[in-house]
Amino acid sequence: MSFNASRKLVLGFVALFIMGSILADVPSAQAAQKRSTAERRQHPGNSYWANQRSTRNINHARDYSRGFGDYSRRAHTVDPQTAKSESGKLSNLIESTQHEMKTVRKEHADNPQVLKKLDQIDLKLATAAEHAKMLHAECCKESIDGAVCETMTSKISTTLDEIAKDHDELLKMTGHEHHAEDHEHGEKHHHKSTPKE
Repeated sequence: MSFNASRKLVLGFVALFIMGSILADVPSAQAAQKRSTAERRQHPGNSYWANQRSTRNINHARDYSRGFGDYSRRAHTVDPQTAKSESGKLSNLIESTQHEMKTVRKEHADNPQVLKKLDQIDLKLATAAEHAKMLHAECCKESIDGAVCETMTSKISTTLDEIAKDHDELLKMTGHEHHAEDHEHGEKHHHKSTPKE
């Protein structure tokens, strides 16, 4: 065999080796992106913390909404300074949850089931945010209509309850179901603390 023929043969083997290595890396890269639920439990990533913060945000928002609704119903006159502050905090909690859901969406972009659930949550968060915006607008007035505040907070509370249930399902999908217990604890707290008429 001539030197040129040997050289071509060696170069051919090198080319095949390189191509084989590249093709072998593609499935492993895809596998790294599509981690199992068990792997996500062991190495939760950013969505763990985003879901944890969302659990707290949702529960706090429910507290603010119910508390402010109860205050609006019982108070003879709604104090503008208090109303503006409380409604602003409620809006911030909802907006913060929207931001956290973007982090979860980014990390689970390869999971159609999770994305579908996130779509449902995002739609309800947008509704809650719109009602919170209307509530805050009312609370920025010099003379506040308590009935309007009560109506808005009732709508927000109902929507947040639905979001909490959807978020529990999301937590199970992403391997963070232990946070669902926090929602359940919050639910018991809300029923226990809501005054009876």
